[in-house]
Amino acid sequence: MGSPKRLHFFGDGMIKDSQFPKTATELRSNLVRNELSLDEVVHHQETLLNRHKELNAIVEACDLTNLESEVKSHYWGAYKIEQPLFGVPISVKDIIAVKGLHLTAGSLLLRENIAQIDAPVVQRAKHAGGFIIGKTNCPEFAFGVGTSNKLFGTTYNPLNMELSPGGSSGGEAVSVAIGTSLIGVGSDYGGSIRWPAQCLGILGIRPTPGRIPSMGQIPGVGSSGCDGESLYPRTSLQSALQVPGFLARSVADLDLAITATYGYHYSDPTSVPMPAGPIKNIESTELTVAWSDGTSLGPVDSEIVAAISSLANLLADIGLRVIELPDMFKGAREAFDELRDYDELREVRRLAKGQEEMLTDGLRSILSKPLPSRDGYSKAYERAMSQRKVALETLKKHPICLLPVAGASAMDHNNRSTIGSLEISGFDLMAHCRAVSLIGAPVVSMPIAKSKQGMPISVQVVAQPWQESQMLAFASLLEQLGFGWQQILPDS
Repeated sequence: MGSPKRLHFFGDGMIKDSQFPKTATELRSNLVRNELSLDEVVHHQETLLNRHKELNAIVEACDLTNLESEVKSHYWGAYKIEQPLFGVPISVKDIIAVKGLHLTAGSLLLRENIAQIDAPVVQRAKHAGGFIIGKTNCPEFAFGVGTSNKLFGTTYNPLNMELSPGGSSGGEAVSVAIGTSLIGVGSDYGGSIRWPAQCLGILGIRPTPGRIPSMGQIPGVGSSGCDGESLYPRTSLQSALQVPGFLARSVADLDLAITATYGYHYSDPTSVPMPAGPIKNIESTELTVAWSDGTSLGPVDSEIVAAISSLANLLADIGLRVIELPDMFKGAREAFDELRDYDELREVRRLAKGQEEMLTDGLRSILSKPLPSRDGYSKAYERAMSQRKVALETLKKHPICLLPVAGASAMDHNNRSTIGSLEISGFDLMAHCRAVSLIGAPVVSMPIAKSKQGMPISVQVVAQPWQESQMLAFASLLEQLGFGWQQILPDS
């Protein structure tokens, strides 16, 4: 099960890599105009999958023999024109259910587990014309800042094989970066989309909780055996704040994914029927942009401080109202961490009972920590909500806030990085992401620079809850200024 299944082969190569569309938006446009066929798309994806097996991003590949009939089955009539994701290859993180595929969460405990349904986010992506290329690697039960587990092994960063792709959506980020998929369906609790997006130099979006239905994820699918069918419980911070989101190569691609999957779903009572809203051009007089170098939240490398500062100066030069807020979201990370300690991880503990030796050392260490007394929970919750209120007031005054994704640009496979003379590791690497997670606001991770070692440096673009359209409009402005994804691997 560790090696991907070979995809259906459609014949000789028809389009060279250098000529193949690089984004989901471009690919869909070519397919709609009949400048490209689904057969050619599948052949291209097969070529990329076979070429980059050593990266270990996709751990189970789909059989795409009957792809065209499968895509048509989800929509009749002018399906090409009306399906926003028509013909787009999509990968799915292995904690999200895809019917008929393994749902293992990278754990030996679930190595034979098969999803009985599609998670709503997957079902909607299929209905919108996208096709699932396969499942991607993640740390066990998505607990980790890197991507390695006992079941599938380690996933590698194509920019530098000695570095990690981040986590927990590390396999997703690698798949999108190398083009095996053009939209990745991941999940984000404390930065699990935003951090790997930076590590690979692509874009990642964490939507407002409730924008995309959360049902179909593990841990947290209930007591029915992790089949993906149970309601996602709202009894812990993780189940309240862990949201499905997307990795992609452009702002337009993120918009396609949100548009295709948002809205209420009967299985998830916390999902909200909020319209996505169109992306509109940002006028320089329309909003105030606040920024912070992030040093009040944790240590930040000097190169990252310089990149954020340079971006702020550029935005001011083009006429935006830009304000520096050094203490932006200060205290939010600590409040997140304190409240997170009260998560009991009941589903994981139930599955692992009597089989703890099968767990990775990292997860076993998390489960071995004594749970704090519930007596302090209400006070921790009050402190967290107080920090959230302050942060929301900041966003009310400054509808776009900018800060680093992390204090370091990358880390090694031992989940360590060095900032100056200080070594940081583990979840400390995601301090800036965790602070934003507590707010419950939408956020995009977007590349804005490169380190001296050639690794991407990204910024978090944070907006008010439910204002994904304004956030993406601002991210689109950054694209127009030359920021965003750039191809990382040469055509061959």
